[in-house]
Amino acid sequence: MTNVFLSGKKTILRPVSMSDIPLFTRWINDPETRVYLARTFPMTEMEEEDWVKKIGNLSKNPNDIVMMIETKRNRRTIGVMGLHGIDWVNRHTLTGTIIGEKNLRGKGYATDAKMVMLQYAFETLGMHKIISHVDVRNKASLAYSKRCGYVVEGILKEQLFREGGWVDVATLACFYDNWKKASKKQ
Repeated sequence: MTNVFLSGKKTILRPVSMSDIPLFTRWINDPETRVYLARTFPMTEMEEEDWVKKIGNLSKNPNDIVMMIETKRNRRTIGVMGLHGIDWVNRHTLTGTIIGEKNLRGKGYATDAKMVMLQYAFETLGMHKIISHVDVRNKASLAYSKRCGYVVEGILKEQLFREGGWVDVATLACFYDNWKKASKKQ
């Protein structure tokens, strides 16, 4: 295996490359995916290229660590996952995940990748708390987050305007002990 940064039971997490840009734009511009993202405007390849260059230079921007999710069996790139806005002093970060290949959602890939990312965040980076914001309509994201050890800390009422109406956002958090308990069930 080449270019493997982290490895789980079903997934591999690897660094982002410029060749991933068409996947990002296809996934983010897809209405079924975008409805749950904090993204309203179309994503262009030029904009995505700027973002990839920014996150790819960790020496200048060590506060965002983003990796592509691949299936372990056939090395198919299916999504992206990141630690964003890392607060190195207070030891917390925000995480986000997209499984862009719709036919592979609900197959356990996000859970496997998240468990590996959480292990990295807690045991390598020394994070204390991992936060996630989830559109409450996204039942799959809420369920997989809870399987990974996240608990709901609160609900941000009418936080997002989507599809002509206001949507609540759940704020979830995962601590090391919760992740460790969840990892024993995987």
